[in-house]
Amino acid sequence: MQINRRTQFGLNAAIGLFIVLSIGGIARLVWLQNRADSPAIPPEADRAFLAAQHEGYMAEVALDYPHADQAYHAALNMRPERADIKVNLARVLAAEGKGKEAWRLYSDVVDGTWSKGTRPGSADDALAWFADLSLSYGDPKKAERLAKTIVPPLKNGQALTRARLFAKAHLYGAAAMIPLRITPIAHVRRAIELDPSWITPHLTLSRILQDQHQDKSSDTEYAIAKRLAWNGTAKDMLELARFDANQEHHAEAEANFIEAEHRIAPTDTAAWIAYVSSAREFRQPDRLPAALEKAKRSVRPNDPEGLISLAGVVQKEDALPLAEKALRSVAPEQTELYARIAIFIGQHGDRERATSMLRKAMVRANSADHIWLEKEIARLTMQVETNGSRRITLGAPIVPYQLGVWLNRELAMLEGH
Repeated sequence: MQINRRTQFGLNAAIGLFIVLSIGGIARLVWLQNRADSPAIPPEADRAFLAAQHEGYMAEVALDYPHADQAYHAALNMRPERADIKVNLARVLAAEGKGKEAWRLYSDVVDGTWSKGTRPGSADDALAWFADLSLSYGDPKKAERLAKTIVPPLKNGQALTRARLFAKAHLYGAAAMIPLRITPIAHVRRAIELDPSWITPHLTLSRILQDQHQDKSSDTEYAIAKRLAWNGTAKDMLELARFDANQEHHAEAEANFIEAEHRIAPTDTAAWIAYVSSAREFRQPDRLPAALEKAKRSVRPNDPEGLISLAGVVQKEDALPLAEKALRSVAPEQTELYARIAIFIGQHGDRERATSMLRKAMVRANSADHIWLEKEIARLTMQVETNGSRRITLGAPIVPYQLGVWLNRELAMLEGH
């Protein structure tokens, strides 16, 4: 059959139109898919909220609290259900001295939102302020219980004074802020107000002010800390020596290490352990052998506290036998000490046994101990990051790395004293 020219032209046009429509349809499908995969542009209200949140954060980073207050208030007005904005605003209000307003916001989050779910990793920041402010605006007994959930018990079993307890809580709060890249100066200043005779917050503030190039103010805080150390204990002098070594003030560090050693009593196991740890960390090899022998001699054979502390500084092959020896005279009811031994065993490889021990300790532990025991179990079972709120080694250009390292190490040391 022959097809005339007009018919042929019509067929060609139809085929061409079909091809064009097919390609266009495919292109539209691809465009629609890409559009679905792309992040949606937020509506105007969301953009305004995000802008206010960011403005508040940047103002807080710059320690411009009035500006941060205004911006966070604006963000909260747009999203009143956001617990994170409430916490940010409360922290700024506390730094401004607006305690009652801050306490109300913290109460809404801690007793409300967080009581129904999990707390964020930086919760110690909010808990420290809430506990402190609750002394004035809430229930003082509840405030003390809350502070004890932040601050681990002393390894020697002694009780902290109320001032030291809340000051320590603020330093743990300061450590929790470092990953947020916000300088924790308000926490540190509050710790000094609560316990002005404590050397640690003065040295921490000296570090912060130095990083901010406020050299005169930094030197003033260092001078206060130095006076406290020379009028204080061997542990105070040792802390000053560590600070000087960290700052590469070698002559001062050497003199302070010598003075600290002279002050340590032969039976003060905790001080000798701290001395050995510090000498090892700051490369004082000539002091190590004699100090380690003195530490060993200071430990009584029936002293599980001393034995597990000694296990932390001896050679690896000697560490586990010391831990097992300590464990023989400790029951799960002795929550803190039993848990310390369990954690040590877990750190040396037997996580399953350590987790089982911690679960035994939880059976008779009080509610405050339950919180930190659960954290340790989570670490051992790898359910959370290993840099929990009491193990901050993170930093940023705004909050220099070395401040995070310094504060982390000192808090670890303080868990024993």
